[in-house]
Amino acid sequence: MGYSLEFYSLPWDRLRSTLGSGDQKLVQTTLNGQGPAIRNAAEEATSWQSALEALILGSRGRTLAASSAQQLTVPTPEEALALVAVVRTLGTRLGEIMHTTRGGPRFREMFDPAKSGFQLSARVDLRHLLERRLLGLDLAGYPGWGGLDAAELASAAQDLQVDPVAVTPDPDYQQWLFDLQRLIVDAQDLQKDLVTLYL
Repeated sequence: MGYSLEFYSLPWDRLRSTLGSGDQKLVQTTLNGQGPAIRNAAEEATSWQSALEALILGSRGRTLAASSAQQLTVPTPEEALALVAVVRTLGTRLGEIMHTTRGGPRFREMFDPAKSGFQLSARVDLRHLLERRLLGLDLAGYPGWGGLDAAELASAAQDLQVDPVAVTPDPDYQQWLFDLQRLIVDAQDLQKDLVTLYL
């Protein structure tokens, strides 16, 4: 089994404004546009559609939209799937980085400056790409989400100038680092915030 870190260019304000917006068309577009990963997970989360409707059409979405980023809310599994689906619908997909289950610990080390083997400026914490509160929603585990705002992306694009081959002889790690550099630059070029989904 494998996992992927998906990259989406998506202004966080736009995502927030959809919560509680009453946009029935967005609900239908989101439901129609999901691939097998969400559908399979939705079989286990039988009220996934209801959670999506509550986030977009109902008071739950309005409550989350009005909350501050500092207020911690732990979403239900159904809400987590719904938020993933909304990000996939609204965002511009830039690509993904994949790893096997066995490669997961090594993959996650790449984002930790203490373990990655290369130095980055302290201006940006790349661990935010794996896990970060999104609209005050905090979820440990899978699906996970994170991201960087536009200013952080600009800094990361400058800082993440390393030669993957010089960092490690591991070909998987080299490819992950190469993909990370490319996706960060692609996201920064769009001059919008970045949302990542770790599934």
